[in-house]
Amino acid sequence: MKKNQSKKKNYYNVSRRIGKPITHLSIEEQKNYIPLPSILKKNGFIYTLVKRGIKTMIYEQRDGEIVVGYEVFKNIISKTKNISGKIISPRELFPKNDDFRFTAWAPRTLEEAIIKFDELEKVKD
Repeated sequence: MKKNQSKKKNYYNVSRRIGKPITHLSIEEQKNYIPLPSILKKNGFIYTLVKRGIKTMIYEQRDGEIVVGYEVFKNIISKTKNISGKIISPRELFPKNDDFRFTAWAPRTLEEAIIKFDELEKVKD
C-alpha cells in the first residue's frame, strides 16, 4: 500500500452484520419473520410507515408534529438466533447510521422518497 493511500473499510459488509435481503430468504423464512411495526419511536423521532414493497420500505420521520424527512431502506431480515436454548425469530431490521448510502437513504420530500423506492424495487438482487 502506498504511503498516502488510506485503508478503506467495505462499509456494506460491516453495516449489515447479521441480515440478508428478504428476497434471499427461503419461503418458510419469509412466512415466519417479524415485520417492523407501522409506527415506531427511535432516536427521539417518530417513524410512520408510508409504503411497503417486496424489497423496500418508506418511513416518514417526525419530530413532534414536524415532518423532518423520509427514510427509504431495503427490507433486511435478521437471522434466526438461538440464545441459551431460546429460539429468536427472524425480524426486519431498522437501518443503523452505517447503513445509509448502502441499504438506506434519507430523502427530504415524499416525492424523492417515492422515486428512490421505485428505483430499489426495480433492481434485481
